[in-house]
Amino acid sequence: MTHQRPTPEPVAFIANIPAQIEAHWNPRYAYLAGFPLNLLYGGVRAGDGEGHPRPTATCYWFDPGTYREDEQVREMLYVPREESAYYVRVTLQKDTGVWTTYKYRGDTLICMASGPDFKTAMLHTTMVGRQADESESDLGAPA
Repeated sequence: MTHQRPTPEPVAFIANIPAQIEAHWNPRYAYLAGFPLNLLYGGVRAGDGEGHPRPTATCYWFDPGTYREDEQVREMLYVPREESAYYVRVTLQKDTGVWTTYKYRGDTLICMASGPDFKTAMLHTTMVGRQADESESDLGAPA
């Protein structure tokens, strides 16, 4: 008797690595250099009437008014342009170069991700996708 393992369903995830803010883009915000320009969380909603899944996204933008820096840490908050209880805190440990993100719904921590470098941290950050009740960003896609 031969036993075969069932073939697993393919698993997909969406992760986005944002551009880092560069000092020469706008001298007014040069102090934010190195931080992500935005954070884009992707997802897939149930199909339309014909069964086609629909991609969705929520985009969080940097809020320069929340920037803070001390001897050990640089940090800033990211918020969606749409009304939302969600926000993301991004930190950089100066001595190690470790980036960490904390996604909140109000005062509740939803998820945390980090990495030894920007690319790894942002990959881990965005691959968790959107939460079911997050507002959806209008990314200019045709309806």
